[in-house]
Amino acid sequence: MVELIRCELQKFKLLRQWTGVLAAILGCMLFLTVAIFNNAYTDYDNYTYDDLFKVIQLLLTTVFIVYSSAVLSTLDISEYNRKTIFVMFSYPIDRKKIITAKLLIVSMFTIISLILGYLACTILAVLLDHGFDVIDGSFTLLPLRTYLPVCITSIISCGAWALLPFSVGIQKKSVATTVASSLLVVLLRQIIITLNPLYGESPLQCAAILLFIALITSFSYKRRANDLDHI
Repeated sequence: MVELIRCELQKFKLLRQWTGVLAAILGCMLFLTVAIFNNAYTDYDNYTYDDLFKVIQLLLTTVFIVYSSAVLSTLDISEYNRKTIFVMFSYPIDRKKIITAKLLIVSMFTIISLILGYLACTILAVLLDHGFDVIDGSFTLLPLRTYLPVCITSIISCGAWALLPFSVGIQKKSVATTVASSLLVVLLRQIIITLNPLYGESPLQCAAILLFIALITSFSYKRRANDLDHI
């Protein structure tokens, strides 16, 4: 499996995707800066750190679930369109392992991107508050103790959420459908996290999401991903 993942990384040169990740993170940081200063210099109350952490979570998870669907399309769905998947399936390797390797790359890509994004945006918020006093309250361990568990469950669950567009896109072997379905994934996730007062997945919700997406991805693979007659 490790060798398969390494070959896929070399084949698609996914290291180039990190330029896009950097651009996406910088875009999120710019959006966050504008939002903080716009809020601070209006008649509205300044953001608290709790408010800001919710904004960061919503912003990053939305951006990288959609971004990862594009990576998923490049790595997997587009191979069906170009019919290059025939070459992969001709190797003496279990087809399920090939698909699993691709999905693991997308999941880890999402997780690493979110970790970098959370670190960059959180540090930016603290520095802006330190320099311009634009956030109510001071940065202490108290909000961080609440924020960290929510971040961790959010990152883990989004590593799974990023795979859900595969189950939609593989039905028609369509790149456009895969990317478009990621917007529905974002909406579905927003509905779920509003059930939690901390505005994030609880550990129980996270476990349920992982199980649900594992099952639906497996079902989709068995039903359509191995069906070459409809390509």
